[in-house]
Amino acid sequence: MLSRVAERIYWLGRYLERTENTARLINVYANLMFDMPKDIPIGWDLLPNIMGGKKEFEKNYPNMDERSVIKFLLADKTFTGSVLNAAIFARENARTTREVLPNEAWELINELYLYISDSHASVQSRNKRNHFLVGLIRRCQHIGGMLNGTMNRDAAYDFMIMGRNLERADMTTRILDTGAFTALDPDDEFFEAYENIIWLNVLDSLGAVQMFRKLIRDRIDRAGILKFLLNNRFYPRSISYCLEGVENAIHTLPENTAAQRAISHTRLHLKNSDLEVLENIQLHEFLDKLQMNFNNIHLQIAASWFSLEHSQSQSQSNLQENKA
Repeated sequence: MLSRVAERIYWLGRYLERTENTARLINVYANLMFDMPKDIPIGWDLLPNIMGGKKEFEKNYPNMDERSVIKFLLADKTFTGSVLNAAIFARENARTTREVLPNEAWELINELYLYISDSHASVQSRNKRNHFLVGLIRRCQHIGGMLNGTMNRDAAYDFMIMGRNLERADMTTRILDTGAFTALDPDDEFFEAYENIIWLNVLDSLGAVQMFRKLIRDRIDRAGILKFLLNNRFYPRSISYCLEGVENAIHTLPENTAAQRAISHTRLHLKNSDLEVLENIQLHEFLDKLQMNFNNIHLQIAASWFSLEHSQSQSQSNLQENKA
């Protein structure tokens, strides 16, 4: 398989996953704003920071208000992490690799792009926004299910799964960070009564409430949710499950030693961390460290199987900056 094709399939998997999970991130935060009392000081400045776009936002928007943040994350063409840009990049990668994808894939990905480009301007209304984001998530899941059910289990599939799972792991840490950041406050008692509401919204944004209750029958709390979303090996959006998926895809490819080592290092870091003793500021730092490890896994993948010069250029334009 040509390295340029492998790289485009890998980024197709990443951009499709980024599109869906950015929608999930916006949803979880909007729901948190709705569920928390009005006198609790939660602002929209959190989301650009979590997505690594704070500097770009401040450069182009005078106010960190709801309208500006939603426009920035959904439709800003100057921000590589926006939903619209992710859909544009996914569409372009699909268009240039149509020979290795099922015919229906291109049609569905093009429809996803048209859905986003036609609708994003009209979602400042909260009701319309929720309808738009739910429709976007369902379209992404439709594409993912179709690809899983119709692609040959060959190198192209491995690279797509590799990109999808690495992006999913990264975006799960960002969604978890909404919980860590929202609960950060010098007056702990102020947030104590609402902490379970915060973490339940995080769980719900990942579609994980029912599966959590099935596996963990204790009451829903912060420690149990963190353990489930970071270390559970059976839930498809947990970090451990995603890393195992990347490792399995890499296992079938030649010259995989460096990438395997980077994954093993990350999994060991995850396994050896005592999540129950991490305060929210420590959890934020822990999630930052995981994101840096994911970036290192990506760099090892790029160095092993993609054109090095091109992959360095792609990394600069496609990967989100690590949060400050």
